[in-house]
Amino acid sequence: MSGKDCNPSYPEQYSILYVDDEPDLLNTGKCFIEKTEGFKVHTISSAIKALECSDLLIYDAIVSDYQMPGMDGITFLKEVRKRYKDIPFILFTGRGREEIVIEAINNGANYYVQKGGDPVSLFVELVHKIRLAVDHNRANNQISRLDEYQKKLATAMNLINVVSWECDAVSHIFTFDDRFFAMYGTSADREGGNQISTDQYVKDFIHPDDREYVLSEVRRVFKNPDPQAVTYIEHRIIRRDGEVRNILVGTGIVRDANGCIIRTYGANQDITERIKTELALKRAYRQINLLTRVTRHDILNNLSVLYMQLDAARTNCPDSHFNEYLKKMEDVVDIIQSRIEFTRIYQELGAEKPSWISLSSILPDSDSSITISYEPIICTISILVDPLVKTIFDIFLDNSKRHGEHVKDIKIMAKESENTLLIIWEDNGVGISDNEKNQIFEQGYGKHTGLGLFLVKEILFLTGISIQETGIFGSGARFEILIPKGSYRFNL
Repeated sequence: MSGKDCNPSYPEQYSILYVDDEPDLLNTGKCFIEKTEGFKVHTISSAIKALECSDLLIYDAIVSDYQMPGMDGITFLKEVRKRYKDIPFILFTGRGREEIVIEAINNGANYYVQKGGDPVSLFVELVHKIRLAVDHNRANNQISRLDEYQKKLATAMNLINVVSWECDAVSHIFTFDDRFFAMYGTSADREGGNQISTDQYVKDFIHPDDREYVLSEVRRVFKNPDPQAVTYIEHRIIRRDGEVRNILVGTGIVRDANGCIIRTYGANQDITERIKTELALKRAYRQINLLTRVTRHDILNNLSVLYMQLDAARTNCPDSHFNEYLKKMEDVVDIIQSRIEFTRIYQELGAEKPSWISLSSILPDSDSSITISYEPIICTISILVDPLVKTIFDIFLDNSKRHGEHVKDIKIMAKESENTLLIIWEDNGVGISDNEKNQIFEQGYGKHTGLGLFLVKEILFLTGISIQETGIFGSGARFEILIPKGSYRFNL
């Protein structure tokens, strides 16, 4: 190529820039080198033109003559090293003086090849030196990248307080990294090296009350047939200074070609501060719950007294005009009572872990005024939800009766798509107007307490389930519950 064409794009394995002021030699060299599979040579007639290229790093290596007008090969080499550091550079020249060779090597040339003799042998040697230089450079770059990755990984592990280890399944010997011993309040020197037997580790570091649990979990790891499985175990350790800490251990296994376990590996994370925080939150939660229960109990007692006083006032004051005021007061008390009851339900929300619950077991039954029917598939579905999920369908039924005006039939259906399951509650009442469809799930919105559908949304949200109303106004309400994959299953 010419010196103007300095940005070629080739997919070859070895892209070489060949610089020489002799056109015939450039063409001959290009021809010979490109006979080797995977090599592509780009030629240019002077070092000055080569340096005018935007970026010589597009090449895997540079081959340069020594004696050229304007800038010789050594000066060119110095400029390349100054600008591009470690790109492979081979000096290819007819000058064989020892001082040139020494100067070339001292300034960073990877190899020196002297022109002359049989052309075939000459270019075979040149190709060999190019390959050596490029492969060595690539290996060094990979090592540098790995070193950088290891530094970043070590920094990340330090930030999250994680240490690594591996264990030989035959000899039952642990090998730890240096940071491992720091977590345990000791050092490799004190322990006699970076290796320790599993029996010694259990005896010296695992809390006595947790040893049997840890050993049983380890046996379970060895029985797991899944080669990709990672098992997590939480337990306590006792450091060399006597301090008890909590750790989370992640363990994987390595098998040989016959499926036999030959090695286990893993990482330990100190989770002591997390455990302390969780315990503090639990204590605070218990205190808040106690205060809330006592306060709610007192308010409900006072409301009971207020109800009795209102009833007595109505009995002793038959005046109809006065009774209208009493009725308004009673309506306000009803709202207060319903909201106090809402705080009880909302307080229980998330108090227990989500569990698998059969959908059919939480659906309401038909009564004298409304017929409830559902598709057979409903009986096969279980969903991962908060235990308060039964409240959802009780609220749906109450809304249908209270606001549907003439609801007689309710249908419950299920439709599965690729990644979701749709549970549908549909009645034949008046439905919900378009401008209210998004508002009905907001706290305080509605004709009654304004809390029912808000609670529905909150219960479902705990396990990543969403809800929307899609019915046609005048034809009935239609609530669609969208359950993501992993939060539903079909029972056999």
